[in-house]
Amino acid sequence: MFPVITATVLLLGAWLIFHFYVYDRIKDMRIDSYGLVYTVTMLALLFAGVFIFYAFREYVRYSHGFSVQAHGLLRIDGFVVYSLYRKKTVLGDVIALLVLFGVYELLSQACYLVIKKVQPAKAPAGDSEDGFNNAYLLLVLLLTAIGIFATIGAPLPIALWSHSSGTWFFWMGAAVLTVILQSILYTSLMPFAERKQSPEWFGSFAGYVAICLTGSLALCGAANKFAYLNGKMLIMSAVGVSVASLVTAYLRQSMYAENRSLARKVSVKSAELASLRSQVNPHFLFNALNSLYTAALKEGSERTADGIQKLGDMMRFMLHENNRDRILLEKETEYLHNYIQIQRIRIDESQGINIQVNIQPPVNNLHIAPMMLIPFVENAFKHGISHLRPSWIMINLSFDDTKLYFRVQNSVHPRHEADPEEEHSGVGLENVKKRLELIYPGRHQLEIQETAHDYFVSLTLMYW
Repeated sequence: MFPVITATVLLLGAWLIFHFYVYDRIKDMRIDSYGLVYTVTMLALLFAGVFIFYAFREYVRYSHGFSVQAHGLLRIDGFVVYSLYRKKTVLGDVIALLVLFGVYELLSQACYLVIKKVQPAKAPAGDSEDGFNNAYLLLVLLLTAIGIFATIGAPLPIALWSHSSGTWFFWMGAAVLTVILQSILYTSLMPFAERKQSPEWFGSFAGYVAICLTGSLALCGAANKFAYLNGKMLIMSAVGVSVASLVTAYLRQSMYAENRSLARKVSVKSAELASLRSQVNPHFLFNALNSLYTAALKEGSERTADGIQKLGDMMRFMLHENNRDRILLEKETEYLHNYIQIQRIRIDESQGINIQVNIQPPVNNLHIAPMMLIPFVENAFKHGISHLRPSWIMINLSFDDTKLYFRVQNSVHPRHEADPEEEHSGVGLENVKKRLELIYPGRHQLEIQETAHDYFVSLTLMYW
């Protein structure tokens, strides 16, 4: 019993490490030092469990045999004690167990996907019935999967690659390898196909080839019990999983592109309506006109005319540029300047209000999606200015050869419940977050930090 119990404990520990720590890193294509430690630990437990199972477990059988002696043949009948331990068997079963781990994760992810599709979009708080139904559905799916595998491969032989089970393990391993390879293609190679000379793309491609060849070699070796290398089988396996992964990744990309296109169209229409409601809403227009009127009473017409011109430029931008997929970055920064200048007309900066603006002039005809930066500046003026307390706003926009860097930081003040802008608070930021996910997927980084006294936004965009 010692080999069986010990091996079971070690293999269970290996599966737990794989399930909770290794699989997520494989799925996200994330490589770090902790992942390496977890992977090595998992493999060590696997090898230890399989080794103990075979090395310390002995079998007894009744044998009929002959032994050659000096005077002739001597017949021997009796019990023989033997072991199934072989180095090749240990290595083959470790590969088979890794295949089983992968198949389990794929089945569990399929169950989670089915549950996500069938459950309500938003369950009411405190309702436990949906949770019970989901758990029941998951149990049914898992039992169904176990029943299928039990019907196909039960009972598994002691050596997993022996008899007919070896064929099933080979095809299951090929399926798992295909899923891993298509994930590399989809996440690391296809999105950056136009930059094939970059070190990142070349590293991902080298990893793809290495995993394809290593996985095919391991499956073919285990299927042949490591007795010989079947070159034809190896080539067919490598080519087969490569083609299957390429087709799968292409279909996945096509489906995602179609869904993203539809979502982008919906987002654009929603953004058009939202911009009329929140980004340039009637409150801002009335405040701007009142500010211009007040300025006209206090001083000559030059400042008023300049303010009216900037407001006209902003309205022209909203009418002609806002509905395009992308515009020159120069036009976006011009809109920023106009907005800030109009806000400065209505704000008395001598009364404890400090506004610092550093916007680098764009070069090289860079493009950006319209109204991508202004919501953060609007939010800063909406929440960062108080005529009763010291206030400050800092805006910084800079560029390099590949990226745009936008930083906005402002003071924070408590708002009154009767504030008419309170119900619109956060609408513009939520809109721009959704647009970033749709228009710049994997090409932007947005960080927002908020304390009781200040609010900080950092946005990094990769150029189109």
